[in-house]
Amino acid sequence: MLGSLKVEKKPKRLGIEDVVRTGRLELGNEVSVAVFRVLRHIALEEIIGTGSGGIVYHAGKNIGKALQLETLDDFLDWVEKSKIGIPEVDGNVVRVYECVTCSGIPNIGRPVCHFEGGLIAGFLEKMWNKKVLAREVKCWGLGYEVCEFEIIVRE
Repeated sequence: MLGSLKVEKKPKRLGIEDVVRTGRLELGNEVSVAVFRVLRHIALEEIIGTGSGGIVYHAGKNIGKALQLETLDDFLDWVEKSKIGIPEVDGNVVRVYECVTCSGIPNIGRPVCHFEGGLIAGFLEKMWNKKVLAREVKCWGLGYEVCEFEIIVRE
């Protein structure tokens, strides 16, 4: 009797290499900003609350660390080609113009670009081999027309 039981294997966890292979021959790799924002701002906040920002930051940080890029210029090019935004570095500040998460939203009294901050911090952590925090100090959600992240390196 036991010999006829089907043994189910533990489901495989998807990795970045799995999810970037879209298999979308007709539609391609792009999806509208509106769909991304509904998931990010409406669905996640409805389920988790405004605390979802920490989870999204952590997810962005993990992705930033996993990117197979060598230099800061490679990372900045990847951010723009991925249509996350148009990044610019000025000392310990990273600005993101036309940010996918917030560009065009009204002033809601709080920054919302946790994913982008995590992505930046994760990549820089990997590149510098030091703990990095990207703290958003400007955002469309705060009434600015650019996202600005202060880079803090923890020794």
